[in-house]
Amino acid sequence: PEKFVVRLTTVTNADHSPRGIFGPYLNRMPVNVFNGLNDVRYGDDPGRNLAGWCFNPATGQIHADDNLASSDGTPHSRY
Repeated sequence: PEKFVVRLTTVTNADHSPRGIFGPYLNRMPVNVFNGLNDVRYGDDPGRNLAGWCFNPATGQIHADDNLASSDGTPHSRY
């Protein structure tokens, strides 16, 4: 997860090596306002409230990792 954050918040080359011309894509990882965390964990099971965000490397998707739901009952981790 640390490399994932570094690749988003620093400049890289097309092969993701450091000190390139691409990025940064984010100044810093955003805070998940529902659990106050901005760290990232790898996994395919978002919604465990272990980090701010859950990144699934198999699908490339990133989801909120809090265990709360919207007013219609949809878990935040489904968005």
